[in-house]
Amino acid sequence: MRTIEPGFIVICMLSVASGAHGAGDLVLRYTFERVDGRIVSDRSGQGHDATIHGGATIVHGDFGTAIRLDGIDDYLRCAPAPGLDTASAFTVEAWLFAERIAGGIFSRHTGPGWTDQRLVLAGYERDGKPHAICAIADGRSSLKATPPPVPLNRWVHLAVAFDGTYVRIYHDGTLRHTNHAARPFLPLIRDVPILIGRSQGIGRQPFFKGLVGEVRCYRRSLSSREIFGHASAGVSDLIRAASSSRKRKDWKKPNVRTIGFRDDGSVVVPTEQTLRPAGRSITFPGRPVDLALSRDGRWLVATTTNEIVLIHTEKGLRHRVRLPKDRGNSLHGILFAPDSRTVFVAGHRGQVERLRITNEGKLELDEPRRPWKSALCGMTFSTDGRYAYAAASPSNRLLVLSSEMDSEIASVPTGVAPYSVVHGPDRKLYVSNWGGRPPREGEPSARTDGARVRVDPQTGLPAGGTVTVLRGQGRSLNVVKSIDVGRFPCQLQLSPDRTRLYVPDANDDTITVIDTASDTVIKKIPVRPDRLLPYGSQPVALACSPDGRTLYVANATNNAIAVVKEGKLAGMIPVGWFPGAIQINEQGTMLFVANVRGFGAEAEPTRDGRHVGDFLGIVSIIEVPDEAQLARYTEQVAENNRQTTPLMRHRPRKPTDRLVPVPMNDGESSVFEHVIYIIKENHSYDQDLGDMPEGNGEPRLCSAPQRITPNQHKLARQFVLLDNYHVPSDQSPSGHIWISQAICSSYWEKAITTWPRYYSYEGKDALAFSSSGFLWTHALAHGLTFRNYGEYTRWHVAWTDPQRKDEITFTDVWRDFQKGRHALRIVSTTNVESLRPHTHPGYPGYGYLVTDVQRARIFIEDLERFEREGGMPNLVWLWLPNNHTSGSRPGFPTATSQIADNDMALGLVVEAVSKSRFWPKTVIFCTEDDPWNGTDHVAGSRSMCFIASPCTKRGQVISRLYTLTGLIKTIELILGLPMMNQLDLIATPLTDCFVGAPDATPYAHVPSNVPLDELNPPLSRLQGRELYWARKSLELPLMTEPDAFPEHLETFKRLAWHTTMDADDPYTYVDEDGRIVTEQSHDRDAGGARTSKERRR
Repeated sequence: MRTIEPGFIVICMLSVASGAHGAGDLVLRYTFERVDGRIVSDRSGQGHDATIHGGATIVHGDFGTAIRLDGIDDYLRCAPAPGLDTASAFTVEAWLFAERIAGGIFSRHTGPGWTDQRLVLAGYERDGKPHAICAIADGRSSLKATPPPVPLNRWVHLAVAFDGTYVRIYHDGTLRHTNHAARPFLPLIRDVPILIGRSQGIGRQPFFKGLVGEVRCYRRSLSSREIFGHASAGVSDLIRAASSSRKRKDWKKPNVRTIGFRDDGSVVVPTEQTLRPAGRSITFPGRPVDLALSRDGRWLVATTTNEIVLIHTEKGLRHRVRLPKDRGNSLHGILFAPDSRTVFVAGHRGQVERLRITNEGKLELDEPRRPWKSALCGMTFSTDGRYAYAAASPSNRLLVLSSEMDSEIASVPTGVAPYSVVHGPDRKLYVSNWGGRPPREGEPSARTDGARVRVDPQTGLPAGGTVTVLRGQGRSLNVVKSIDVGRFPCQLQLSPDRTRLYVPDANDDTITVIDTASDTVIKKIPVRPDRLLPYGSQPVALACSPDGRTLYVANATNNAIAVVKEGKLAGMIPVGWFPGAIQINEQGTMLFVANVRGFGAEAEPTRDGRHVGDFLGIVSIIEVPDEAQLARYTEQVAENNRQTTPLMRHRPRKPTDRLVPVPMNDGESSVFEHVIYIIKENHSYDQDLGDMPEGNGEPRLCSAPQRITPNQHKLARQFVLLDNYHVPSDQSPSGHIWISQAICSSYWEKAITTWPRYYSYEGKDALAFSSSGFLWTHALAHGLTFRNYGEYTRWHVAWTDPQRKDEITFTDVWRDFQKGRHALRIVSTTNVESLRPHTHPGYPGYGYLVTDVQRARIFIEDLERFEREGGMPNLVWLWLPNNHTSGSRPGFPTATSQIADNDMALGLVVEAVSKSRFWPKTVIFCTEDDPWNGTDHVAGSRSMCFIASPCTKRGQVISRLYTLTGLIKTIELILGLPMMNQLDLIATPLTDCFVGAPDATPYAHVPSNVPLDELNPPLSRLQGRELYWARKSLELPLMTEPDAFPEHLETFKRLAWHTTMDADDPYTYVDEDGRIVTEQSHDRDAGGARTSKERRR
């Protein structure tokens, strides 16, 4: 660990563990903790001590030491020694705090020429621009690499690894540059000292200025994973401590886990799973949803929301191309032309992007082709190359396009929501259809984008998928058959001999095997890690070995590749979060996997708290394991997924059982008979509770403090404050899936932010749902009662007088509510069939014409009726959405007013329940569906959870890691329900929040400090920044699609800040280096001067 002098960011170093490398691999290690006069001890045990030259000094901080080099004549010198002679491979690692670009970092020279034996890593300036260079030479020729310069004024982990051919340079564990030699290198450098902080012959300034925290040298090339582990070890916890305005709570007490990086380089994600990806991880910002391998095996192309990424299969990341704002990539669809240099990418609005890989390893983007009107998915060429075929997902057709994909030639109907297309034998094409065949007249069906889809009449979930078989080519292409397969069939794969078609059925956890001669199903292969596990592996893609004997299946929710040999599950390979696409090379020796959620929003170890949308994606490059390695990998996957403990089974409730708050053992039932589940919208922990000194908050990120949210603060103080609670969802459509199903389908994980199909937070697309059902369907299936207030509803307000046709405003609704005139009525219905009998017909869902206080009144009126009639439902679902806010939209309440309204509504509900006769047997849980609106200094996924009941602990702060899936599991245990899927099964229930002895003291709500009808003024009355943000509010679809504007994410975050703070309050956020930043002036576009930033340390 180290922090050097007050104000510098804290960095935690990974100690050298004997298991990390062989005893002879580490040949030099300076930590500057053992200095005798001018001698720095070598901590590797090899005796390679260094001498301090110049005026270099050792400085001490709270957590360690470093050496300060003044950039004039300070450096370290290690004398030549046989043990330091470089061979064909080595790695150098260092922690640096650079204060200028120019200067040598590490060097060994036998002479001044480039081909003299040397190893140099240095920065320099040329023509006023910063540069960096890494040079390796063996006496005959040299290998030069030009990585980005080391970032200034922050701690950076720098690593250079050379394996005899390739040199790889990393910043903070992320590969930033690579180059290779034309022939094998033997940089045997002997009898030459090592200089740290000095170079020769590069630039005008040979000396490094800044701090050096640790230096290590190895006699081998460390893997990307090892370097990443060293860079990320413990960083997130300690950075947060130094960035916070006060000392951070100790998260490392026994039995406490955190979201993000751990000391061993692993990553914990908000589903409580751990990531330890096998192989090499190529990282870049975004969510890589698809992946294709060129025919020559040299290039990988991955797509994120709005970027196309080029990766060399040996050299790593080469280039990223960002698409213009009006263009985005689709769920699936990358196609290499036969030349392995031309690439076509399916777009989210019917366009096809065409790119060219240059000789320099860059992507050149052409103008898009626009052959269709709606999103495209899987694509392939005809066998003779004259045509291309593309699945048009919302149109339910297969398009026949020109070979350049710039015009439509014909189209053929498929099933509902076609996804993947592949060639088969006998001039056949196969197309997977998420929604199966179209429903016949009279069959139960539900809405999907562009069509109806068959559903189970009881649950409203999709009934099954199909594979459409077509024969012919071009205009002669015709449908010949439809094959029933499992639910939600995804990426198709043909066996090398073309006799078998493999179909991953994501919602059944199986692979359907089709005989291509008869086009019939011959087998189903289960791919869950354990046959006793419930649903939740979600196989979404697969690859087949060249000999056809092995399938590699992307089990998305298991964060693993399932290996199937001879039709049986043989093992699992760990990868990143939610693998969504997989490729295999021609030799069958390497696997390439696109992990949609990568390392999560906590991925970069040098960043502090992040926005939940800031994902660091991963493409994994993995050597196909042998049998012994596969066995080790399989054990690792089980450990990563918390599947090594005995699985809990459903136990029927017995009236004579011992009563406890949360039953965990045989013979126990819950004291609670009623669960009220309250859903709020999109706030992070720091956004609302960052000002609470009791918890781990950052007041400077708190835009809804106690003045605006007094009830949230009171509930957290009167009951429990959870300051380590996380939700795995990103935006509202996926958020409402997570809160109701405790899992998220591939549909949402791949669609988030570009929305090639519906933006369906209202449940308008049945294909978005997972097959495990909803929390309410499980409750109903086990004989419990249920009432829904707002979830998955569409609604409108109408005049009770049919003669009135004037537009209804917020003021009309508010006055009608305040004065009890009943001149207006609310009409609400649901998009989900299983909710229809249980939904309040007058309760509004998302929308700002109605206040949350009015929503609370509707519920309280029902509560009073329940008291009169003698019973309240076992499960009550209550949506209070107005803290999302409509920004500065004229005619609607201010954002501050809407958040205060939401807070007061929550207080009123808790008060009413606590004063009812149901209170002794009732527990209230309140959570956000996602934290999209705000940033957080701990984690982008950190949010709020409130728990109120007579058995909830009083006045305690609970810092144990809890998650949304754990909250759902808690509800299931209380109600005596089985777990819905693998994710709630493995989650940790919120047992620490409860005590056995009840305290039935009722809650008293705090009246709002803010007028709830405080309206945004019209544009004509605004000027300066207030006018600017009002116009921005009108530009964003806040009224209909609350989070559907990824290209305006930065605008939205600033809007959320400025509409709850004063318009001129400086925007405060966490920057990419993990520091709290306050803008002291404003963008010219916002009516101020150019932005300048002050870093708060």
